[in-house]
Amino acid sequence: NKTLGDNSNASVLIGIIDTGVDYNHEDLINNYLPLGKDWFRNDSDPYYELNHGVHVAGIIAGEINNNKGIAGVGNIKFFMEKVFGDSSITGDWYLAQGIISAVNNGANITSSSWGGGYSTVNNGANITSSSWGGVYSTVVHDAFKYASSKGVINIAAAGNDNSNIPGYPAALPETISVSALTQLDTKADFSNWGSTIDLSAGGVNIYSTLPNNAYGVKSGTSMSTPIVSGIIGLMMSYYGDFINNESISTLLPSIVDDLGSPGKDDYFGWGKINATIALMLSIPPVIDNISFTESLIIDSDQFMNFSVKDLYQNPLNISIDLLDIWGTSANDIYVVGFNREPATRYLYHYDGSNWSLVKSEVTPDDSFYDYYFNAISGAS
Repeated sequence: NKTLGDNSNASVLIGIIDTGVDYNHEDLINNYLPLGKDWFRNDSDPYYELNHGVHVAGIIAGEINNNKGIAGVGNIKFFMEKVFGDSSITGDWYLAQGIISAVNNGANITSSSWGGGYSTVNNGANITSSSWGGVYSTVVHDAFKYASSKGVINIAAAGNDNSNIPGYPAALPETISVSALTQLDTKADFSNWGSTIDLSAGGVNIYSTLPNNAYGVKSGTSMSTPIVSGIIGLMMSYYGDFINNESISTLLPSIVDDLGSPGKDDYFGWGKINATIALMLSIPPVIDNISFTESLIIDSDQFMNFSVKDLYQNPLNISIDLLDIWGTSANDIYVVGFNREPATRYLYHYDGSNWSLVKSEVTPDDSFYDYYFNAISGAS
């Protein structure tokens, strides 16, 4: 009853958009937060009507080290936005409200085990099939756009039709689409596939929580999705603010076991997500507000050089305060900045209080920025 969930952090929060939850379950009660609501019944109690959401919640957030049942992938705090009634009845408005509410309630990740197709597996393991078939919806898309604009990572099930027709919301650019694997790491016979698949995870006979302190197995991309949600939640716990909805897309190839054709393919996406690999990335620490003093006295024949490298395309702000030999702010200083790829030079002038751009050649759009600053007094 022990997983990589030991790396979990209370500051990471997953909003599950599903059929409700048994928040009194022995393996869920300590990781559940009462933030969501029942949008279908329009009340504040997202208690389950169908057991699908209970099973999904256990995969993400089943408590570890409690000598009970199962250990969730992430052991992470979660809440439930209940958007389905009995018999899997729902509609675009309910789904959109659940997503928006999850964002407003502080979710770092939304986990959506619905959409994508029209069939069911294991008596409703893919709850989206009955009344909401995974067709495109502007209302739902707008909700995911809102989530993405707030920095939320959205994980969605590809669907269970063994089809390569894009299903929604998994095919949206604002979501990470998850296909299902067998225990032999082959595509599950029901799993949807196609160019929109991003990742894959186990989805056959997954053991998790059921209502009334029970446990059991279900199959479907609905089960694969919370595995991915939990592991990415672990990454957010472990790496902090570095993991966000911008950086995660560039990291997907680095957190998987590549299956099928090399690189991204239609069945497995980038590959099978691997929690161990995901927590062994060589990610530099986040550095903020660095300052240093260079004692070199610069004359017309000398240079003071330093470089700052931004490997991950994050915003990079650099400020320079130059002092003259008496310790007062220097003036009439020219600084030359270089961008490596493409090779570009920028000339700035400092008049003692303000910097101004004297000359620019090309606006940098390269992913890797090396900034070299050469202080040149009296340059022209």
